[in-house]
Amino acid sequence: MSPAVLSIIILLVCVVLFVTEWLPLITTAVLGATAMAVFGILTFSQAFGGFASDTVFLVVGMVTLGNAMFATGAAQLLGKAILKVAGQNERVILAISMVAAAAISAFLSNTATVAMFMAIFTGLTASNRNLKYKNLVMPVAMAAVAGGVCTLVGSTPQVITQGLLINSLGKGFEFFDFARVGVPLCIIMILYFVTIGYKVGKKVWGDRYDEGMPELPASQDTEEKEATNNTKIIISLVIFVLTITAFITKVFSAIGLTCMVAALLCVITRCISQKQVVEQMDWVSVGVLGGALGLAEGLAVSGGGKLIADAFINLVGIDASAFVIFAAIMFITVVLTQFMSNTASTAMLIPISIFICQDMGYNPYAFAMGIVVAANMSFATPVATTPLTMTLKAGYRFMDYVKMGGVFNIVAYFIVIIITPIFFPLIA
Repeated sequence: MSPAVLSIIILLVCVVLFVTEWLPLITTAVLGATAMAVFGILTFSQAFGGFASDTVFLVVGMVTLGNAMFATGAAQLLGKAILKVAGQNERVILAISMVAAAAISAFLSNTATVAMFMAIFTGLTASNRNLKYKNLVMPVAMAAVAGGVCTLVGSTPQVITQGLLINSLGKGFEFFDFARVGVPLCIIMILYFVTIGYKVGKKVWGDRYDEGMPELPASQDTEEKEATNNTKIIISLVIFVLTITAFITKVFSAIGLTCMVAALLCVITRCISQKQVVEQMDWVSVGVLGGALGLAEGLAVSGGGKLIADAFINLVGIDASAFVIFAAIMFITVVLTQFMSNTASTAMLIPISIFICQDMGYNPYAFAMGIVVAANMSFATPVATTPLTMTLKAGYRFMDYVKMGGVFNIVAYFIVIIITPIFFPLIA
């Protein structure tokens, strides 16, 4: 059996495991890289070299910085301050909260951001009977997911894509490249949910009882006690601002190095302890990223990726335009990400799209951008992303997400296929 065919078989096994989640995502990703080495497609160093990539350290650094922001109480302080200007009008509270959630999630964990707003909304709705918990939580969680696509560090799909692009093409995206598509998406989303979506939501769940009294994750119980430490709040905010400034000015050539400096400063200044860093680290993202890089390398070295690209092109049609192929891949991405992890769908589709672009002379960065944004558009079900899964505590039903998020998912799909080519031409 040729290495190309063998690498495709390994990929297909991983795809099945990704979709069914019969094994944890990190196990599947590492299994794929391991199989590439076991069957001689890659050397050990090639298969696991991804774990030493700049992108992996980007994840470690930014997760640490984000957790430090929550540990000191800086993030919670920002959230409460933002809501103070909203007054008592539910739509105004919703609009400001969605903007704030999107902005915070662009730099910090969208899961932690949603947990923070859920806790704040619990207090607001308990003290004001004119505010309904269900009218606020789901839209804000969706805004956090959408906001996470606006920067390189906002969510895992960007990080995985960055690593795969650097590994395959030698260059990735700039820090704010994703904002070109992500910001218009967020603006349209907020306008939709404050107007049409707000009315739809009130009809969907009506006067249904607000359930659940969400709290911040247990790991943050002790961190909340430190929220009054103004010195640590100021330090963590200064580190955050300096980190973003370093991204923009490119003080360091490697983004991962910038993130690690920020993480070390957080630990050195006692904004977060080493124990908290280890306990709260997103090891799944680290493992999936490192394994996915090895899997993609195996497809590239063996020629398996080119075989897949050729098969896809023949299926769509050799005469199909770049836009048709782009739209088809985006549609596949949107559908997949409703039922499986956007991390897994990105890890599967980015390598394939790179090979298709190389084969047809298309711009791989346009396709990668589209896939990242589409993979983050899992609004129609609560199962694909943790932020939406968390909102089930409010008593939403599965069909609530379909009715609220499904319609906007269609809108978002057309936003992606129309706006992405404007900023990133499809033809290289």
